[in-house]
Amino acid sequence: AACNWDEGSGVRATPVAEGYSLSGISGTVQDAQSAGVILVASHVGRESAQFLVPTSSPGVTIAPLTTLDLSRRFADVILDDVVVPASAVVGDIGGGNALDRELEVALVLMCAETIGVIDWMFNTTVEYSKDRTAFGRPIGSFQSLKHIMADLGMYVEMAKAGAVAAAHAVQSRQEDAAELASMAAAFIGDVAIMVSQESLQIHGGIGYTWEHDLHLYMRRARSNSLMYGEPGWHRERVCAIHGL
Repeated sequence: AACNWDEGSGVRATPVAEGYSLSGISGTVQDAQSAGVILVASHVGRESAQFLVPTSSPGVTIAPLTTLDLSRRFADVILDDVVVPASAVVGDIGGGNALDRELEVALVLMCAETIGVIDWMFNTTVEYSKDRTAFGRPIGSFQSLKHIMADLGMYVEMAKAGAVAAAHAVQSRQEDAAELASMAAAFIGDVAIMVSQESLQIHGGIGYTWEHDLHLYMRRARSNSLMYGEPGWHRERVCAIHGL
């Protein structure tokens, strides 16, 4: 699915006799190469709208992207005067609330996945620190590494609490669901990068090799921190919710 949640959506829809004509670029769409239909967020005038667009439609170009996360495929979807019938509209024209809801659900799912990623990296790093020896003793026994791993453990648990709170708020449709979802995404995005870098440093040379799985998790953590808005974007969103 492709959705641009900010006001600068790259796709514009114009009413025509056959329905609507869509033009613009919907960027960084996951699995667009294998999708038969894409959900495109756009604007009709000043109103937001969503359309189901078959990728086989004339005027649709799928431009694959080179990605950091080797286990995912992304592409830009270029729409050049793509005509779809009025029945392709999902929901109602001006249905901004639906877009907000979709973003909230996407965020809590992404946060949950990221929690699994950083939990694996943290636990793997702790176990490695017990097995790897230097100067005749496990490196995890050194005070400097103990402090780092204690901090990482605290941040991982805080991230878990944030993900649970956001998921509960979104599921129960609390009034502050949008705020909690963005707060969780911002915090977990930053924590994921921190856990990734510290795990890499503690693993040392083996952490830099292709043969070790650490780099796969690091790639997923970084990709997730950007997919639905980087941490800074979500902090700005929280400010906007409060009129700041």
